[in-house]
Amino acid sequence: MRYRGAWFHGKASAVRAIVKTQNALKTNVARAVEVGRKLFPSMEAELIVELIRRDLPYYEASISESFVAGMNQFAGDLGIVTGHVPYEKVVATQFRQLWNA
Repeated sequence: MRYRGAWFHGKASAVRAIVKTQNALKTNVARAVEVGRKLFPSMEAELIVELIRRDLPYYEASISESFVAGMNQFAGDLGIVTGHVPYEKVVATQFRQLWNA
């Protein structure tokens, strides 16, 4: 990878961490309890596993162009945006190679 500066490498590290965490949870969802116990009261910490298990099929680091198109439509219908927001303005495509790492 050619040099892109500290800004790029800091963001790339964050993307790698997200992908690594998602993959770890897909491998062993019980790891969520370890983190939950550090952040939540014990009763809630035990519940986090079922929430993660439920949402795990949707854990994906990438955002598709069709999703952004639908988001644009939805935001436009609500009057939040008045024009089309390009995919490249919504998604950090420069990190595409890291999404499935």
